[in-house]
Amino acid sequence: MEEKGKTISTGVPSLDPVIGGGFQPGTLALLMGELGTGYDEFLITASCKLAGAGSRREAPANQKCPKEVWWATFMRQPSDIIDEVSKSFSPEFSEVFRKQVKLKDFFPEYARTAPYLPSRIMEEFIKEGHKPLKTLEDLGKAGLPSSTLLLESLADFLKKHAPDNVVVIHTLTDLARMYRTSEEEWRSFLLFLYWVQRSVKRWGGIIYTTLMKGFLEPKMEAEVLPCFDNILSFEREIHGHAQRRVMSISKFKRLALPTEEVAKMQIKVTPRTGFEVERIRVVERLR
Repeated sequence: MEEKGKTISTGVPSLDPVIGGGFQPGTLALLMGELGTGYDEFLITASCKLAGAGSRREAPANQKCPKEVWWATFMRQPSDIIDEVSKSFSPEFSEVFRKQVKLKDFFPEYARTAPYLPSRIMEEFIKEGHKPLKTLEDLGKAGLPSSTLLLESLADFLKKHAPDNVVVIHTLTDLARMYRTSEEEWRSFLLFLYWVQRSVKRWGGIIYTTLMKGFLEPKMEAEVLPCFDNILSFEREIHGHAQRRVMSISKFKRLALPTEEVAKMQIKVTPRTGFEVERIRVVERLR
């Protein structure tokens, strides 16, 4: 349940003061932008900072400290994510990520959404210790499309691990890929997102996910955005021959800036400190 007056740190210390200490407990947050604009670095930094604080139970009196940080992946192997962190960030960062961020691989469930899988692949999943894959015949008898299995597994995972925790769903782009081909499946996907948004209010933690800008058709993108409480947008700006990355607050459940203004923030990423907010400027007012 949401704790009145308390916040949960975003995991980015330089961002928290801008938004009044962090996110409200019970928040579904979307990070959106083109590849390489910084949202993955934001997630890695947030995961490491929050996992480290959670293990030590360190939080100011007005903040709620998450118990655990979970990272759910569909296409990327957990080992590849850990390797990427170790190559891009300091040993201290990578050690926290490897030891304290809990990774869940949904690739077997993700692969089940395909209309056909070679028997060799199915056997490989079983050998790796995953539950036997349901056949299309089994699904037909139950009256379920194959794509239902993935959302069922993800819902069970969230019910178990999201309460009082921080969960990263990496990524919404991969998840949406499986549900954009038919109107019926797209409606089911949107209802699933609304269920997550409603449920996280009871669970009292934060759920982060990312979406690659331009991946969805404009109509679909417009239907997805209302499912989220907070939306942080990432982009590149070109000034002469220089290029910089910026983050803006597109939507916020509890915007702490006076007169409800939207801030655009210049960002940087370093191996030692991770994702950081540098300069802040007001660019427009929310209406």
